[in-house]
Amino acid sequence: MSVQTYPRSPERADAPAPVALRAEDQAPAAPAATRFVPVLTSARPTLSWVVPLVRRGQRQRAYQVRAWTPGGGGEEDRVLWDSGRVDSHENAYVSWSGAPLRPLSRALWAVRVWDERDTASDWSAPSALETGPLGEDDWAAAWIEVPARSAARHRFALPGPCLRARLHLTAQGVVRAHLNGEPVNPDSSDPSRTERHLALYRTYDVTDLLTAGENVLALVAGTGKRRDREAAPRLFAMLVAEYADGRTLRIGTGPGWRHGPTPVVTEDNHYLEHHDGTARQDWDGLACEDTDWPACAPAGPPGLLPRVLPDPGPALRVVREREAAELGRPVPGVRVFDAGENLAGRTVLTLDGVPAGTVLEAVHGELLDDGGRVCTTNVRLPNDTERERQVLRHTASGVDGERAGVWFAFHGFRYVEVRGVPEDAGLSVTARALHSDAPRTGTVTADEPLVERLTEAALHTQWNNLHALPEDCPTREQQGWTGDASVSAAAAVAHLDMAGAYRKWLRDLHEGQRTDGAVPAIVPQLEDEAAAPDPVWGSAYNVIVREHYLRYGDLAVVREHIGPLRRWADHQLSLVGPEGLVTEVELSYGFDWLALRQTPPVFLQTCAVIASLRDLADLEDALGEKARAAERLAAADTLAKTARAALRDPVTGRWANGTQASAALALATALASGPEEEAELLAELAAGTHEQGDRVTSGFSATQAVVRALAGGPVRPGAAAAHWRPGAGQALLAALRQPASPGIGAMLAQGPGTLWECWWIDAQNTGTGSLDHIGMGAPFAEWVWRRLVGIEPDLAGPGFARFTVAPRPVPGLNRIRGEVSTVRGTVAAGWERDAGTGGLTLRVTVPVGSEAVVRVPGGATGPVRVDGLVLGAELHPQLDVLGAEGPDLCVLAPSGVYEFACAAPGDEPGPLLGAAPAARPGVPVRVPLVPGVRAETLSTGITHGWTAQPLTHDGEAGAVLVTAPADAAPGTTARLTAGDGVTEAVRTLRVDVGGSWLSGGTGAGGWSAASEGATLEELEDMVCRPVFHEPVAGTALLVGGAPRDPREWRTARLDLPEPADLTAARFAYAYVDQCVPTPPGSLFGKAVLRLISADGSVREGRLDRPLPAGWNRVTADLGEDWPGRSRVVAVEVAVHRPEADPAPFPVSFHLGRVGWTSAPRTW
Repeated sequence: MSVQTYPRSPERADAPAPVALRAEDQAPAAPAATRFVPVLTSARPTLSWVVPLVRRGQRQRAYQVRAWTPGGGGEEDRVLWDSGRVDSHENAYVSWSGAPLRPLSRALWAVRVWDERDTASDWSAPSALETGPLGEDDWAAAWIEVPARSAARHRFALPGPCLRARLHLTAQGVVRAHLNGEPVNPDSSDPSRTERHLALYRTYDVTDLLTAGENVLALVAGTGKRRDREAAPRLFAMLVAEYADGRTLRIGTGPGWRHGPTPVVTEDNHYLEHHDGTARQDWDGLACEDTDWPACAPAGPPGLLPRVLPDPGPALRVVREREAAELGRPVPGVRVFDAGENLAGRTVLTLDGVPAGTVLEAVHGELLDDGGRVCTTNVRLPNDTERERQVLRHTASGVDGERAGVWFAFHGFRYVEVRGVPEDAGLSVTARALHSDAPRTGTVTADEPLVERLTEAALHTQWNNLHALPEDCPTREQQGWTGDASVSAAAAVAHLDMAGAYRKWLRDLHEGQRTDGAVPAIVPQLEDEAAAPDPVWGSAYNVIVREHYLRYGDLAVVREHIGPLRRWADHQLSLVGPEGLVTEVELSYGFDWLALRQTPPVFLQTCAVIASLRDLADLEDALGEKARAAERLAAADTLAKTARAALRDPVTGRWANGTQASAALALATALASGPEEEAELLAELAAGTHEQGDRVTSGFSATQAVVRALAGGPVRPGAAAAHWRPGAGQALLAALRQPASPGIGAMLAQGPGTLWECWWIDAQNTGTGSLDHIGMGAPFAEWVWRRLVGIEPDLAGPGFARFTVAPRPVPGLNRIRGEVSTVRGTVAAGWERDAGTGGLTLRVTVPVGSEAVVRVPGGATGPVRVDGLVLGAELHPQLDVLGAEGPDLCVLAPSGVYEFACAAPGDEPGPLLGAAPAARPGVPVRVPLVPGVRAETLSTGITHGWTAQPLTHDGEAGAVLVTAPADAAPGTTARLTAGDGVTEAVRTLRVDVGGSWLSGGTGAGGWSAASEGATLEELEDMVCRPVFHEPVAGTALLVGGAPRDPREWRTARLDLPEPADLTAARFAYAYVDQCVPTPPGSLFGKAVLRLISADGSVREGRLDRPLPAGWNRVTADLGEDWPGRSRVVAVEVAVHRPEADPAPFPVSFHLGRVGWTSAPRTW
């Protein structure tokens, strides 16, 4: 088949030909844009296409695929596969049923479809299918070792001009290819990073670079991010030249290759790349005599060489350029440039009038200091004491027009400082954005600029952190942290076509999985030893398989990963301790990483395992494994039941330590008992964010759950929509509009157009100060797509075969529209509110092959019009009214474009009261109210003897001030009610008493160093750097001292001035933090809290599994079984490292809050 053999007829408007053809996940590359050639990963590829939408109710009834190799020189085309007519509505990931494609082959394919009227379309325009080597036998190449920064060269002869030539290229390290003096992949970064026992190759079209006669192929080797940086890089490549007469020549790495010098002087990943323009420049051309170059060594042994596979992901290349503007010359010889956006990529310096031998340095960073110079402190690691990061050094050749840039590195930057520039020299800087070429699929427009700014910032941050794997940041680490990928996936698949990128990284997760089933926290891990697994971080595996299936509908991905996911689930369940909670973990990455208020790891990790099990159950169900799915759900329910019993205060309803994260995760993991408790938790979140100045206080682990809850959910599987107030997203809109740091609003107000690692900019922080980090802000972009716009894929019809449009209008936002390209075609939804009439118009586009459940907001309370006519079966036979759910009317719509109109929904009544704090006898405490409660409508009531006083400001009631009787005994409860004439809320308060021995208003008087060589240093209002965690209000102690045997206790002691009667206490506590400077490889010490009675008896609590980057709480129970609790005379807190070597070691720790309480333990 060819265009000539099967001529296309004039386009029929009512039966359009399919478009957007793609094989596997890769669309054909534009030849003018790049030499990159997408090749198939399988001899039996899947095929997809889109049927253009031209009318309502349009369907694909059948399809026919034909594939062929074009004839040449008057020969007939050779048909490879003709499916004939296949009755099927499927248009995405259609299986290849013909004979397997040959390796190193090229073909064309086309498709036509029949519609619901059985009318055939014309054939689509042909699309290319190309394979590279598919197996080991397809390679005529061998692995070679090359010294870093050297070029491996090989001369070869060709008999004449070739028809087509491809270079298949990979490495262990990084590689830049040159052919006959011309760079092949200068705009790329090859190969994709993956696990060390794999190597992924990319393919380039080099036809025009070859000549008849002698040619030379040169490959420059770099170290990149390899873990064994002292070892020589390894190269593996094959050039295939095809001729019109059918001959094929293959030239591969192996014997006969030689290596020699290049202009690259230094290649130190993250830090410095130095090129010498005065060095020999013809190293890559025919004129260079290489007979005296040493031979390349063969790499081996064969059993340890990586498997070579085609790269399933998109090209990794320069995608756009922009000229940087010169900002100024702060000191002689220094010029500072602004690229105009924060990006990941490279710069090219163009030099004029720079004398030969002049050394220039270009430093790349995200910030300027007060003097207008580039500051790189925020992109450093704590141990970067001497070296500067992100530096290009170039020794000028003296030739005007010389271009200088890195070959191997890429940087994260907005600003560039060039040093060593002669005063009269000409210098321009071009910024080149380099990332995986994942096409943009989604666009949002709104009448609120902050909403548009948010989605654009999330899009660009995602791009900047996509270099063949989802990364944390493009500056400091460039690592595949699973936690960052997990919380950003839902937003990423809305902005971008992530099908190929995620397919590649999911293979990395599979290949990097430990033998015990654990998923490391960083994948792939190329620099250090594998990062310890954490159930929160590792849940990315479940999340991204599920998101991929939801978005793209390729069940093969689920089948490929279901085995590893089952092993991961078994490992997660092995972390459940004797008390039925997840407590046996190796490590926790923070107590909700970088949260303003930390949440206990036991709660975070237990909830993560519950969520992972439920995600796995969904995937088991998709495969028809009903019994296995039921087992997963049962295991999740068992964990949830235990968590509810152990981690919730049964009187006040507080979860864990009462943070926003705790409330949201209780919702997200179905720990709440039902609609009433869910509504109370939502009110707690809304009131709590407002109480914090319209700020979210959670971190990487829980912000997605917090945002989903505040967005109007549901965050709990199966929760009825009627339990979610239509105006719930108002707290998130208020957070966007709050421009002061810390917070998401500060990211949008203060720039630089990307999202931050922390909730604030701290230019002096090293280790967590990136301004190009996706984890914190991505959940807010997800809210825009899935709740404000309302487009939500559905597991009942993955790959947008079925989806939901359920927008949640928010007061203060009157117009929004989102459009996203899917495997079925364009999905769009948008609504606008008429402030004058109170009407709401919702417009929806459903592509061919899809159906949408449209939830018309407020449609259940009044008439809904479609095309101006009241919705009814006779007027709209294609629409199926499913009924009301809460305030929404649900309508099932087939393909087409629809306009629904109704009265805009109002706020539904809901609980008014936020979380109730612990009451103290005679001491007023604040119970916050949800935003918007008017003072004149508020009424309150409380148990006799207690008082409740509303606090108002500018006509709004912000809180209720509650005071318990001065003589109230511990455990006394009161019932607080608050109403606004429409609804009434109830909260239960309990009197808890306690005492403080350090922090929280108590100084360090009386504390002493109680072990040999120990010292104490008082710290006021301590903020931990470089890994921020919840600050200590007031005084903390640094317990340190001279190096000593770390197996011995390092102790701080408080001798009480008077014996303390703790008979009212349930437990005592001490907060210990070991985020202190220690030598590399140090252990985290075990902690102990001791209370000593006047009778000499001791009550002790131990913490044997302390975790880094947070305040560990060690507790000692003070039950009736210890008579000595009535006369406690001293308190000790100590740390030691019993597993350490006995050599002297500087053991130290921070000591924060120390005290006791009568409250029940909830974590």
